[in-house]
Amino acid sequence: QADTDVAYEQPLSERIRTFLRLEHLFSVVIANIGEPADGASRVAISALIDVTDILSRADVKAELMKELDRQAAVLTALKRNPKVDLGRLQDALGRLDGVMAKLRAPDYQPGQSLRRDELVAAIRQRISIPGGTCNFDLPGVHFWLSLPSAQRIEQLGRWYADLRALREAVDLALTIIRSSATPSVEMARGGFFQQALDPNTTCHL
Repeated sequence: QADTDVAYEQPLSERIRTFLRLEHLFSVVIANIGEPADGASRVAISALIDVTDILSRADVKAELMKELDRQAAVLTALKRNPKVDLGRLQDALGRLDGVMAKLRAPDYQPGQSLRRDELVAAIRQRISIPGGTCNFDLPGVHFWLSLPSAQRIEQLGRWYADLRALREAVDLALTIIRSSATPSVEMARGGFFQQALDPNTTCHL
């Protein structure tokens, strides 16, 4: 038996599935981006490339704005409820407004610096090949990894900078979704659990 509880989350739409994947990749980036080891730099840049690949397959920015607009409308409607803590509600709406303002900026194109970088493009071409980023295949990457850790960390930070607003939006959207319902304890007998959902209730996660 595990010493700690393990939470399993099941996305119920492609939008939420994408948000969860981005959340996972950003957690990998954050865990490795400031580490001095060249192996950590490899992991961080690989995760950043995966983020941009997701962005190239779907209009994540538009999906995030739709989800945050929906959440803002739900929270705004709560102002009429006398049992609601208006201070906490205003704080939440303020965070939503701040994040959406960043996403709506006409010049904000998440992942643009990564897509335009020659070093990143070289890694992207080889990363799907087993061992394809070996030093003899990518001497430029080998040289970059041999640089002092401070230089690599600075470069990774520049690549990550234009994804930061996207990460904030993903984190906020998922935080509101996760806190919008009361958790219940269920038993997965034999490792299996199934529950019918109310068709009149919109479920995301």
